[in-house]
Amino acid sequence: MIKDDWQLRNLLGWDEPWYLQRYPDVAQACSRGAFFDGLQHYLLFGRHEGRYPSAAAEQARRSPLPARFSIGRYEVPSDWPVKGEPATTFLVRLSNGFFCDYLSGDVVLDIGYKGGGKEEAVPIFPHAFGIDLDYPGYDGLHLPFDDESVDAVFASHVLEHIPQYHTAIGEWFRVLRQGGFLVCIVPHQFLYEKRAGLPSKWNPDHKRFYTPAGLLREIEEALPSNTYRVRHLRDNDYGYLYSIEPDKHPGGCYEIELVIEKIVPPAWSLAGTP
Repeated sequence: MIKDDWQLRNLLGWDEPWYLQRYPDVAQACSRGAFFDGLQHYLLFGRHEGRYPSAAAEQARRSPLPARFSIGRYEVPSDWPVKGEPATTFLVRLSNGFFCDYLSGDVVLDIGYKGGGKEEAVPIFPHAFGIDLDYPGYDGLHLPFDDESVDAVFASHVLEHIPQYHTAIGEWFRVLRQGGFLVCIVPHQFLYEKRAGLPSKWNPDHKRFYTPAGLLREIEEALPSNTYRVRHLRDNDYGYLYSIEPDKHPGGCYEIELVIEKIVPPAWSLAGTP
């Protein structure tokens, strides 16, 4: 059935709640039983009528985009078929300079890019190394890369699935060169979960809920002081539908973006350190 075709939804960057709110006539037709859901309407009629599958797609299509973007010394096509959560704002981050600012190095790792087994998934860029459980030498925590051998680590909607978060963060940081960036993106407790505590209604594999403060706390627990600096921290609620109640899956973006840079540590330690 169309409504169960998650591969197709990821390919489109599909946002069902946003589509139904953006096009009330479709919502009414679905409520009357004319369509299984908004996706069926979009496939049959919507795309031919010029409707958009998500808020990000609407913004991108209304603004002419080049066919390719320069990221460091590489070029990334604007239609690169990223899947899952990163697809929602891929074009936004490609065009607003986010990727250029933080992922422009030669060696980029995309951790957990298959998102739980999507065999058709691709890394965030054509030149990036896609790291998942089938990558040789990777056990889900320890990376088969030398110390300070990587320019950037991209981990989107991964950390919340890992019980040993100290080890994971430490490994991501270990392989970074000084001056390299760790981009860590997690679902927001107040936007995605919309619950006071575990378990997650939407993903039972989530081990923890995150707020910006909670994510920063884990970074501070895992890494020595004055070995990194926070360069970017924000709630990404692009296209978020605040009208959706907690008992329904959220629409739009519902995540926290954190970027830290690995720095050359000073010769001194914090006063009072044992």
